[in-house]
Amino acid sequence: MEKRSPILIPSYDFDVLEYFGESFEVVYGILHPFERVAPENRDIIDATWAPDVNNPYIGTHLEFAARGNGPDWIHYQTLIHPFAWRDIVDMLGFPSLNYLNQLLLECFVARRRDHGEEIDRMFEILEPLGIDRPTEGQFPPLLLDQFLRSFRDRGHKTVQLTSQFGDKTAVFDVEHLLNQKLTALDSALPGGSIVTLHSEEYQLLYGVHWDSVFTFLCGQKEEVSAIVEKYKFEGFLFQPGMTLGWESDEIIIV
Repeated sequence: MEKRSPILIPSYDFDVLEYFGESFEVVYGILHPFERVAPENRDIIDATWAPDVNNPYIGTHLEFAARGNGPDWIHYQTLIHPFAWRDIVDMLGFPSLNYLNQLLLECFVARRRDHGEEIDRMFEILEPLGIDRPTEGQFPPLLLDQFLRSFRDRGHKTVQLTSQFGDKTAVFDVEHLLNQKLTALDSALPGGSIVTLHSEEYQLLYGVHWDSVFTFLCGQKEEVSAIVEKYKFEGFLFQPGMTLGWESDEIIIV
């Protein structure tokens, strides 16, 4: 059997359904949850965060579990609880999820910073409540276990990890990865930034762009709907004309 070329996540902005449409029936955008941390757990979580020296709103979540000196996935779940985007929109009186996404992209420097005052106000309200920004550019630790289990649900015993440029890829037993209790997949494939998690024949794919706060879930409509329903993934179905940034005056997500 001829080896299939990897389905990668383009580094540029792109029309989502045009790009994925030849391989998948639908694409669902899974919003990475905001993360609420109880005051007594703040020191533990802050120890896994390396802030950017030039921007207090961005940084890197360190994979402490792989190094043996921090919380594994099960412990992580007890420290952090998901907080929905729609609850943030309601709390802050924002007009749409699009607007919240725009603010997050600006604070991650993925877009020109046109709403500095709104961003500062957002974090002035959220920080005293212990609510942190969503995971950017990688699979969110709070959902990673559910992503893996969704393959098992559909009868896949193995999954394939592929790096950003397709230069590194490897197949793993689903149960092996679940038993590792990882908070990130990069440690499973050293030297590569993991951006796609998929079945070997690409019936199902999760993918994340390095400048985004959501994960693509691609597959057949029935399968994607069943996964979203079972795991209660907050998000939306991509519609024709929507791009990576889902910035559109015509398509408003509420």
